[in-house]
Amino acid sequence: MRGERLFLHQLGGLLIYSALSMLLFATLAPACAQNGGIATKGSTEPSQDTSNTMNNATGTSFPFSEAIDELEMEVNNGGFNQYFFNSSGVNCFKALKDLRERGKSRTADLLEAAIKAIDPDGLTEAELIQSLRDQTVTALDDDAVNEKLDSLDAIFFTYPDGPLDQ
Repeated sequence: MRGERLFLHQLGGLLIYSALSMLLFATLAPACAQNGGIATKGSTEPSQDTSNTMNNATGTSFPFSEAIDELEMEVNNGGFNQYFFNSSGVNCFKALKDLRERGKSRTADLLEAAIKAIDPDGLTEAELIQSLRDQTVTALDDDAVNEKLDSLDAIFFTYPDGPLDQ
C-alpha cells in the first residue's frame, strides 16, 4: 500500500514539477535575456541581492533558508510523509530552527508535531537524521501515523504563518 501511495505521489510530483519548470522557463527566459541573466519583474535593471528575506513582523532580514524551501516544496507536493521519505527530511531540525528564528511558530509547531509522529521512540536528532538517511523510519509505514501526518498537511496548506519566504 505504502509503495503504491509513494509511487503515485512521486509520479504526480514529477509531472507537476516538469510542467511548472517548463512554464517558469517560458515566462522568465525573455526577462533573463534582457537583464544579464537575472529575471526581474517590471524592470530592466538587474535585481539587487536576493539572498535575504525580510520578516515583515519584526523587520529583521534573514538569509534564504534552503531547509524551509525544501520543507515547503515537499509538503506541498506530497505531504509530510513525502518530506520525511525523500532526502529533504534529513534537514527537518534545520528547518525547525529556521522557522522559529523567522517567527513562523505555527508552522514550526506543525513540523515539530510531524517529527514527533514519525519518532515515537524519541531518538536523538542525530539518530533520527541517520534513520531518515537510511530510510528506516518504520513509522512512515504506519496508517495511524500517516493519518496524523495527513491532518498536519491540511493545516500546513493553510499557511498559518503566512508566506514562509517572508
